[in-house]
Amino acid sequence: MKKIEKILIALAVIFLFSACEGRNADNFIGLSEIDDLRQETSTKKEAESNSEACPSNTPIPSHTPNKKSLEALQMKPEETIEKHLQALTKNGPRKWGTENEQLAANYIKERMEEYGYSVQIQVFPAYEYDIAAVNNADYFNLNPYNSEVIGEGRNVIAELHTRQNTDKYLILCAHYDTVSKELGIIDNTSGVLTLLELARQISESDLPYNLRFIFFSSEERFLIGSRYYVSNLSEDDLDKIIACINIDMVGYVNGQEVVIATPYFANDPRDPLAGIGNALTDEWQRIFPQMNTLVQYSASSDHYPFEVKGIPNMMITQKYFDYETVRKKDSDFENLSIDELVNTVNLLKEYIINLNIDNIYYSGTT
Repeated sequence: MKKIEKILIALAVIFLFSACEGRNADNFIGLSEIDDLRQETSTKKEAESNSEACPSNTPIPSHTPNKKSLEALQMKPEETIEKHLQALTKNGPRKWGTENEQLAANYIKERMEEYGYSVQIQVFPAYEYDIAAVNNADYFNLNPYNSEVIGEGRNVIAELHTRQNTDKYLILCAHYDTVSKELGIIDNTSGVLTLLELARQISESDLPYNLRFIFFSSEERFLIGSRYYVSNLSEDDLDKIIACINIDMVGYVNGQEVVIATPYFANDPRDPLAGIGNALTDEWQRIFPQMNTLVQYSASSDHYPFEVKGIPNMMITQKYFDYETVRKKDSDFENLSIDELVNTVNLLKEYIINLNIDNIYYSGTT
């Protein structure tokens, strides 16, 4: 029986060998070709899997976080805020048009790219300007005296597209410039720190709208940076903006609670800083009913140009400020509470995630 099995095996080997030799050499598939076929099949299956996970009509983020980005995303809030604080203040004041402003703009751009945002720096011209021109009937005329360019500023614009198919976006902004002789610890390094940390934490959230973070320059010079940005938006661009939320002067150790501010003055003799609420502040009160947050009046920051164009807007700030501390002597690190900044970031994140955009509309009084 064993002899018969050996004979059968030998015949089978001879048959297979003859069959292989009879094939055209061009049709013979060797081991290397088999490996190539396996690789091609594997690649095809992977492509088909990715195609199912990411349909062609789904917006894809324009920047994919690299290894360094993932490490940055895992840091503790206190650590990142402290890191940004030291980096933004180490070179001194960040007045518009200076080298320090440019260094700060580049730093913000790099950090936002690490967090997965697509970033551009918008350079704008500066002209002769003074307080008399602010009341000009043409609010967006940034060269009222037809003067030569005397310098330039830089707005840092960072955008993150949601995986949902929408062209709507929410603007969150803060100015990073300072007055000429101060570090601007409260006004407004605090707002920049808040936005950077918020951008880091919310970059993984799947929101029903896109996010656009704008770090404005030249706020301290008649809001020129934000006025330039808004004045260059087309009607189509304006229609895509859900709202603008501005962060200015937060985290002050003696500043009491966070307040929400609008450009609408209530003329309340009992509280000269009282403001009139709008759709955004109503949403805040809905999301945080237990806080009973004060609506304050403020029109002197970067949310106001959006108001002029009829875009829903509000500002996040604090109830109380010592003018001498935050304006004339704003280089004292002890005035800033990182714990307060973390709290503000947490509030903003919860607000944005729970914001019902169907409730947002322009409700200005002008």
